[in-house]
Amino acid sequence: MIHMKSIWRNALCLALTAALTLGISFAGLAQPVVIEHLNRAGIAAALQPVADIFNAMQDEIRVELISFGGSNDELIEAVAVQIASGVAPDVIGGSARLGDVLGFGMALPLNQYLERDGVGSELIPASLELGMWQGELYSMPFAVQPFYIFYNTSLLARNGLPDPHQQIASGDWTWQAIREGARRMSSDSDADGDFETWGISSPLHAIERITPWLYQAGGEFFDADVMPRQSRVNSQQVAEALEYLRSLVESDALPAKALGFNNQFMNGRVGFMPDGPWRLQDIQQSEFRDWDVAPLARGPLNADWPLHIEGFQIVRTTEHPDAAWKWLKFISTDQRAIEAMLRENPRPPASIEALRGYIDFVFPGSEGPDHVTTIVDTIIRSVDSRPLIPVVPNIAALTGDVGGLLKPYFLGDVPLNATLERLDQTLTQSLQSGE
Repeated sequence: MIHMKSIWRNALCLALTAALTLGISFAGLAQPVVIEHLNRAGIAAALQPVADIFNAMQDEIRVELISFGGSNDELIEAVAVQIASGVAPDVIGGSARLGDVLGFGMALPLNQYLERDGVGSELIPASLELGMWQGELYSMPFAVQPFYIFYNTSLLARNGLPDPHQQIASGDWTWQAIREGARRMSSDSDADGDFETWGISSPLHAIERITPWLYQAGGEFFDADVMPRQSRVNSQQVAEALEYLRSLVESDALPAKALGFNNQFMNGRVGFMPDGPWRLQDIQQSEFRDWDVAPLARGPLNADWPLHIEGFQIVRTTEHPDAAWKWLKFISTDQRAIEAMLRENPRPPASIEALRGYIDFVFPGSEGPDHVTTIVDTIIRSVDSRPLIPVVPNIAALTGDVGGLLKPYFLGDVPLNATLERLDQTLTQSLQSGE
């Protein structure tokens, strides 16, 4: 028996010596940490090239993307159940549902990682600020999207209207300029109510299409941008913004049919389209080329524009927070990852370095319009920015409720005071249900 032990001991020594001689690492034989990243289908598809690069460049972590086919509401509900059952993914996000993530306590605070690796200085400051709550970062930003105005250069010229950038230089780019220009571009030649061209088109039933106008008038939906406690919608400032938007409809600057989501701008039928970079892919894939972009016009109080930040969150129950953080840091700061994402969807990155080369990458040569740099300039100049979509639980249901109350007002069916009172009641009830 002693002889057999000696044989096994000698064999083990020989195996270890051979492994060292051949440069074989037993640590390298260990299985990689698996990070499960759950997203809705579109985001998962855009992330796949990024995950492929990340997985190929190292063997310690393997990212597995999980595509979710349901709605944002269903995704949040599914993750809540998974957390309770101990089978949650490691990373989620990429939508406007940060309020629900925070409300359910799903996310892990990221300050320790941000400070340890010093990557905060590499990202647009506003992109970090709008992912924070109570001093902690919960959402690692990867895209920064301002709200501005796309415009039809041909329609403006045909109606003898100046370019918005000329009006910016003269100080005349205001709400009044938008209304007057849009009214002149709206055309209903046979007076049948079916307009051939629309001066402005905007789905004013959606909260994110209303907030820019409220902010510029000094109004608010809530008492705070992130996890608010009270409604602030019943105010003179909100009333002023809503009255202006109703005046667009009443003057036919914004025909009633243009109140919903549509692609008529890409068909050349719309003069002004208040929107964000998420529409760039639609525009680029269309044959429409007579477009340009300008910052929002000045309102009664300011000319500020809100930002929509897209980010990912680490689920608080993950067993691999360091590996999950490495993956998120790669998405947000590595040039290879950012370029792979831009090839799938041209949304401006949160990385300062990548943003500098964004225009040349997305619009190589002279493909872009004359003022395409506005897309980047509005991000760089964003100071003390506000979120385009309030960070509040139940935002999807709330958007539907708010839209259902606003549309009758814009069409002249319900008076302003009654609309404000019902909005205030709806927002208050939504906040109470999310507590």
